[in-house]
Amino acid sequence: DRACIHQTDPYLKKKGIEGIGAFLVYSNFLYVLWDLNYVKRLWCVFELAAFLRARGNLESHVVILPVEWGVVWVALFLGYWVGLCFYLLVPLSWYTFIFVGG
Repeated sequence: DRACIHQTDPYLKKKGIEGIGAFLVYSNFLYVLWDLNYVKRLWCVFELAAFLRARGNLESHVVILPVEWGVVWVALFLGYWVGLCFYLLVPLSWYTFIFVGG
C-alpha cells in the first residue's frame, strides 16, 4: 500500500484512498500475500472488504498466497533455470562422463 497510497501528503493520501474502490471494481481478482500479520493491518482488511463488496462477495475471486511459499517458488524457478542452462551449455560428451562414469 505504500507504493500505491501517498504516505506524507494528506491531500494525495485522501485521493488515493478514495480511488481504491474504483480500482477494485475493475479488478477481476485480488491476490492476497498472506502472513500472520495480514488481519492486523487495517489497510489489508479494508482492501479485502472493499473488493468483496465491489465484486458482490465472490470469494472465488480472492486468491490467497502465503508469503512463506515465496521462498519455495523462487527455489523452484532458480533450480529450473540452472538445470536448463546446464542442459544447454554442457556438451553431450560431458553427460556421459559425469553421469555414466566415463
